[in-house]
Amino acid sequence: MGREQGGPQGADPEAEFVEKLKDLKRAVGDPSFKEIADYAAGGRSTYNDLINGKTRPTWPNVKEFVQACYRIGKRDDLDLDQWGRDFQRMRERQALSTAPRVAVSPAVAEEAGALRPSRPAVGVPPDDEPIEMRPGAEHVSLKGFWMGVNVSASVSLLLLLLFFPDLPKRADGADPSGADPIEVAAEVITQPCMSNWVVPVTPRQLGSVSLDVERVDRWEEWPPGKGGVAAAPGIVDLQVRGTSSAPVTITNVEVRVEERRPPMSGTLLDVPCGDPGEFRGLEADLDVRPPRVKPYFSPEAIDPELNLPPHVVQPIKFPYQVSATEVENFRVVSETEECDCSWRVVVSWLSEGRSGQTSVTGPDGKLFRTTSVRGAAECGVGLDGLYPARENSCR
Repeated sequence: MGREQGGPQGADPEAEFVEKLKDLKRAVGDPSFKEIADYAAGGRSTYNDLINGKTRPTWPNVKEFVQACYRIGKRDDLDLDQWGRDFQRMRERQALSTAPRVAVSPAVAEEAGALRPSRPAVGVPPDDEPIEMRPGAEHVSLKGFWMGVNVSASVSLLLLLLFFPDLPKRADGADPSGADPIEVAAEVITQPCMSNWVVPVTPRQLGSVSLDVERVDRWEEWPPGKGGVAAAPGIVDLQVRGTSSAPVTITNVEVRVEERRPPMSGTLLDVPCGDPGEFRGLEADLDVRPPRVKPYFSPEAIDPELNLPPHVVQPIKFPYQVSATEVENFRVVSETEECDCSWRVVVSWLSEGRSGQTSVTGPDGKLFRTTSVRGAAECGVGLDGLYPARENSCR
């Protein structure tokens, strides 16, 4: 018999996979998302959104989440290959369960019979069902045969393009279309414990406000923070991976300022949570034209309990190599004393004789934005409301 399209009615492969991630989180003591982020490359909201279904699972985020949970639980039985296989099967089931059925005329179906490829498409596990050939199928007419093959090939191509855009486009892993060989996921860090925020109103206009960092995940989600902008230093985390098995060399990361405005006036909000900060990254001086990007490294900020791999506990030094299974993470810290700047990141690469640059903006497609704090009153904020960040600064 032929393979059915998808699993049981109503089953959601993505939701089932996320439940497995939730089970893992509970099995290691149900750590907070902040604790998971301390052991992983992404921010707290990255894993919060993953587990709560706000974003679709991607292998880089799943991999970081799983590894962090095993580290937190001090477990040594991690089988990352098995998690990878489970993730790939989930993607395949999702494709089959959501793909539209294609109508084929009874005549073509009768004439073409049960013909289908003896091997599945690239990236799909072999079918464990035997291929059944009805009697006489080997004598199918050429017309019926080619019509059946064309329908089958069209459906297979449609499924691959819609649901598996990250699969290799050729047997050697190269992409003949000339598209960029890398994908860059960007997260703007706006968590109150990790960033400062400027709102375009005075402390008096803010009035009586309070902030519980355990309940507010991002400044922009806190009602008094609406309309605000990330204060310098602004932080953007980048996750770079290849789109195929072909290796890609990352040669540089640059920053380009697209708009310059006077610094936002209003109130600078600060929550002193005692976060030690990131120990390495790229610092971008937006006041220099063009912006200057240089690596920074603070070994005193490294937490020895994280047991980070040796290649991570080093200053950033290009080049780096990525592929569909190899990921590199970069933190870009933007500094300015002169402007409210809108900017983008440009990642330079080499791959299979080609060179190019990939432009990176925020998850919403908008430019990154950082403002100087020069024109803002500096206030700390907590459960008891606003208070001066330094003497006479919050008025």
